Amino acid sequence: RHIEESRPHLMGQEAAEEARKVKVNYGSIGQATWGTVEAPWSRREQFWHPQLGEVTVKHGFTDTQYLRAHSTWWARDEPTYIQEAGLKAPTLAVNDVSGDLVEQRMA
Repeated sequence: RHIEESRPHLMGQEAAEEARKVKVNYGSIGQATWGTVEAPWSRREQFWHPQLGEVTVKHGFTDTQYLRAHSTWWARDEPTYIQEAGLKAPTLAVNDVSGDLVEQRMA
């Protein structure tokens, strides 16, 4: 994407303007409200796969993953990071008494 922005003459003026307009949405909420950490040189390429249909390839996504892994503020709640940190949920027990500690009152 950085080539499209810095050297629009390489791909044509119309395509460069279109590349700048692309906004990535996160589901139904639209743009991310929590910020983004992405490699500035990453780009998306859409093409037709014979079995899967239209697919999008994110070139440079491994660089984005590296930046996220080494960021001081990006959330690391993915299972990989949780496992690397040595964290795990307590084992489940059939006769766990902690459920008895909760009081529920109907008004």
